[in-house]
Amino acid sequence: MLRYFDEAYVDRVRSYRGNFPYEKALRKRRVWVGPLFAEAKDRHGIRRFRLRRLEKVSQDALMTAAGQNVNRLLTFGRRRQRRAAQVAALWFSAAEEGGPRYSATAWQA
Repeated sequence: MLRYFDEAYVDRVRSYRGNFPYEKALRKRRVWVGPLFAEAKDRHGIRRFRLRRLEKVSQDALMTAAGQNVNRLLTFGRRRQRRAAQVAALWFSAAEEGGPRYSATAWQA
């Protein structure tokens, strides 16, 4: 029997399957992360990067993500009150990209 050196980690992650917090996290990922990557692939051409090397690909991906965030902010600007999770996600992504750092209450209109 062959077991790789990191097989213990794989077994531990497999044991998470079926736990409520794990399933909740998977459902949340399906709603939040999956559609964003699908949009990036379809509308922004992220299926293939024009530039090569990890640093340039990372820059291209960050620019696409920044564009998506700006698009969402402009589209949904002050039409409706945001949920707390949406506010936190937009605030966190803007802070990571070096954008403006507003307080979470500033986004709610």
